[in-house]
Amino acid sequence: MIQTRRTTGHTHQHTYNLDDHDRVDPPMAEGGCSPAAADAHNALYSWMKVGGVMVQLATGTAADGTTWELDVSGGAEDLHTMVSQKRPDGRTPWGGGCGGPAVPPGRRVTVSMGVADDAMRTFIARVSADVRAVVVTLSDGTREDLILHGDPAELGARVAVLLYDRELDVHRVDLLGHDGQTLPEEQ
Repeated sequence: MIQTRRTTGHTHQHTYNLDDHDRVDPPMAEGGCSPAAADAHNALYSWMKVGGVMVQLATGTAADGTTWELDVSGGAEDLHTMVSQKRPDGRTPWGGGCGGPAVPPGRRVTVSMGVADDAMRTFIARVSADVRAVVVTLSDGTREDLILHGDPAELGARVAVLLYDRELDVHRVDLLGHDGQTLPEEQ
């Protein structure tokens, strides 16, 4: 289980447990993004999309009609995962994501979360091949079973995306194995 707290204005990559009273920025996982690196990464993302380096892996539609696109580049050693949004009124706010090892050694998941003033919250999970399902529980009790995208042999992970209302928080993330049992974060 991963317990998280809301962070605003920046994208953070993290694999950590954070108790309900801790309000500091999360520790950065090996290969993770600091807030400054996330801003630079977003600028790089815009340049990479123009050059055609990013590959569209998946698209979807959030409950409010916001559409999203998951783009990836790289592989297991340096995987870049980016999500862009298009709001129902046509606006295209902040895009976010992160780069680094697909999943750090000894771990089953790498998480990136973020939000901008005019966008939905974005949750991205990159999971190891032994994870069959990612289940997210939001602060209102909603349970979201996420679709896993990509070939772990090619990318080093499969990738799940969730866009959700900015007033909500992710309270729990469960990783399920092929036998349906909950897996720990560490292998």
